[in-house]
Amino acid sequence: TLSSSSAASDVYKRQLLALVLLAVSLVAGRAEAADEWVVRQSRHDVAETTRRLEDAVVRSGSVVLAVIDHQDAARQVGETIAPTTVVIFAKPKLSTPLMKENRQLAIDLPQRILVWDDGGSTRIGYISPFSLAERYGMSGDRREWEEMRTSLEALVQAAAARGERRREAGEP
Repeated sequence: TLSSSSAASDVYKRQLLALVLLAVSLVAGRAEAADEWVVRQSRHDVAETTRRLEDAVVRSGSVVLAVIDHQDAARQVGETIAPTTVVIFAKPKLSTPLMKENRQLAIDLPQRILVWDDGGSTRIGYISPFSLAERYGMSGDRREWEEMRTSLEALVQAAAARGERRREAGEP
């Protein structure tokens, strides 16, 4: 039917966008060894932590642009990897003023949070925004960097903390 064809097309477009974002990240947005990673442990498995993270991103007013499931991608080519997921999201009100100062920063934005299985423990982490400021020779004193750090930490805490995930009406 037309609606199932349209839904399949939407899924294809999302997957294509995720692959393009991943390719850009791998080719041009490599993390330098000096980058400061902020890593926390989650009380939930990777799938639940990722669901909770997506919910928290939406509630924060940011937009989830892509969720990249590396385990699924590996499975599709006959490889295996422990659960590893990247959630890519944007909050243009914070990032646009920074990119206006240095357009090269755009290769490291939108923001990303990694959720992965580390030998049976779920980890959730991100690169410190202050590392990005340093990488691009920008002042770390701008309020946007601190707001970004505060936002990332709140999202990580919401995804990793104990308690029920907030559910929308009609969601199982």
